[in-house]
Amino acid sequence: MPGLGSAGGDGKRPQAASVVPQAVVGGAARGVARGVENPYLGTMAGFRAKVSADSVATARESAKLARAERYELQAVLRGVIFENPRIRGCLRFPRAAARHVEIHRAHRSRLAHYSGLQTCGRGGLCPCCGAKIAEHKCREIQAALDVWRERGGVPALLTLTMPHYRSQGLSDNLRAILAAYAELVRNGSYRRLRVEAGLKHSIRASEITYGPRNGFHPHLHILGFFGGHFDARAFGDELARLWLANLQRQGVQVDNPGAVLLRGARVQLGFTAGAEYVSKIGRTWGLAEEVAKANRKKGRGEHYSPADLLRHVRDDTLPGAAGVFREYAAAIDGKSLLQWSPNMRDELGLSAEKTDEEIAAGIDQADTVLALLSLHEWRAIRFGGVAAITRVLHLADDDEDGALGYVGELVRCYELSRGY
Repeated sequence: MPGLGSAGGDGKRPQAASVVPQAVVGGAARGVARGVENPYLGTMAGFRAKVSADSVATARESAKLARAERYELQAVLRGVIFENPRIRGCLRFPRAAARHVEIHRAHRSRLAHYSGLQTCGRGGLCPCCGAKIAEHKCREIQAALDVWRERGGVPALLTLTMPHYRSQGLSDNLRAILAAYAELVRNGSYRRLRVEAGLKHSIRASEITYGPRNGFHPHLHILGFFGGHFDARAFGDELARLWLANLQRQGVQVDNPGAVLLRGARVQLGFTAGAEYVSKIGRTWGLAEEVAKANRKKGRGEHYSPADLLRHVRDDTLPGAAGVFREYAAAIDGKSLLQWSPNMRDELGLSAEKTDEEIAAGIDQADTVLALLSLHEWRAIRFGGVAAITRVLHLADDDEDGALGYVGELVRCYELSRGY
């Protein structure tokens, strides 16, 4: 049964296995405030050490580490985009009129997560909301692919790029590439090409990477749903010519048109297109992931994803990374990074599309409620910082009583620090 209580409540809250001397607890509380290591509250460094770099991590262990890093990067994000109140409050403060915060166990991953907290719904920025939003959209895209496979159709991944230079700003280049694509789909020649190739539907995803040498690199992934087999080479050649013409009409600086014709439009045919990307836990990165999670994968070489930029801010390994991320945040503000073609969802029998905010705030009714935390307990957890927030979840994954005992320790430390 889920626990419900607060400090000084009904006395039914499971207690820690050992009694910690008061003087030591006081030191532990001070350690939490400073974010340094102590033997009772744990640290992010201590959590990471549970899966050493030399060991072969299981998928579940890797998922735990990824969850911990998301909270860590979210804290970094709050420092970078400090003026945004929704980002500042995301997964930190309870929702309006909430009387408690819940700990759930997801029925898919079997991992714990919090519910009842405010969410920002900024899928392109927030590591925590973004992961939930991307996973939801990935499942929807995979459902569309499954329907298309049953109907005998063939998907293809079209990648459209544009020349970019270090001196150019992301806002102008992102506006140009989106405008070029919008004009492309209205172009009579492209419409005829679509009919000839049997292209029925498409999903457009915008991916943005950054490199110190050439700056931001916005590019588009178009997941095309074709009615049957078609000549991918001929389609790609004609697409490249049309794409070059549309870039030039948007005033894009094209110093080498031949390079755009050669590499500006790429076509990968079949249900395994994009499978060369492999996640760090060894799962194949397929079409749905490449479209829905494009901005969440790790970059290759000196091409950094938005999440990579936050890692560089955290680790202080790329000068100016915070300013680069802020430019990215300003450029994507108000823009849809993933868009389905008109009537596509209805024709494939999918439900109405949800907004990013609705997805981030949503609750999966199939999840299990493990515990109810009082608002006082949540304040104590939050006082412990990212280390405490993630450790509660890490314990709750397999032992909710152990997690609640740890919450009791956090409450005692919090109350001592506040002079209760």
